Amino acid sequence: MAFENVDVNSLKSALNSCKNSINHTKTDSLINAISSPTIWQGKSQNNLKQALQSLRDVRYKELETQLNSYIGVVSNIEQYKNLEQQNRQYSNEINSLQSQVASASIQTYTVVGGDTLYAIARKNNTTVDALAKANDIQDINNIRVGQVFTIPNGTVNTAGLNSQIQSIQSKINQNQNEMEILKNRVANAI
Repeated sequence: MAFENVDVNSLKSALNSCKNSINHTKTDSLINAISSPTIWQGKSQNNLKQALQSLRDVRYKELETQLNSYIGVVSNIEQYKNLEQQNRQYSNEINSLQSQVASASIQTYTVVGGDTLYAIARKNNTTVDALAKANDIQDINNIRVGQVFTIPNGTVNTAGLNSQIQSIQSKINQNQNEMEILKNRVANAI
């Protein structure tokens, strides 16, 4: 059940208008008119008036209760939509972080005069073995100026980025659980 087509503000406004339109004064004047001595006299007149007033009180209370329940449903839908929007923002953050992780793992370095594999590895926060393996280097003492090496894991702290991704994913999961609860509340209330 998705609520993307629900205009929460319009629905709230309509329900509050219904609630505000419950008019005891107008109903009382109708009850008085129906039970007027010119129309009706005697003990039955008073009984009718009391019955109508009781009916009014009970029915209005039921109507108000039902309208309040629907207003609660609208609040649940509004919360659901807010969580849905928040999850979209979180997903965008995750995509951005994943791009950073991906670009960190494909950084490159171009060999210049005087470079050694050890110096290149140290500059890029990696090991000689990892650098040799990533670039299929057979002889670590034989590199040439102008060679372009892929730097494994780059200089970006991918562990930190992955930790951020996990944290944000946890927030998304928490929101999805809350959304499921809200969805069930709405389904049960309708």
